[in-house]
Amino acid sequence: MDDVASAYFLSPEEEKKKERRSEGKSRSARLDSFFGNQVEYKSLREMIEELSLLHTTRSHNPYIDATASNYWPAYVTILVQCGIAAFNPTNSNEIKLVPFHKSL
Repeated sequence: MDDVASAYFLSPEEEKKKERRSEGKSRSARLDSFFGNQVEYKSLREMIEELSLLHTTRSHNPYIDATASNYWPAYVTILVQCGIAAFNPTNSNEIKLVPFHKSL
């Protein structure tokens, strides 16, 4: 899964690095420098690791705040749409790992 995530789901920082190498400064990097947006997002792998760690260590409340500035919203959407994560029914800003052993 790590290979697929690192190959096809690049974080904005990784995309900027790739674009810089290929064509100089990217459009998104120019906009970020203009508006002062210097957010460092976690990778998809780090996000899944954190969700699985919370699922095992804090089973009474395995949710993470998906609106935190270090989670890229596109990654949250991908995880929820693929059925890997689910939103908290009482707080739509939090997600948790879906227990796969119960979904069958």
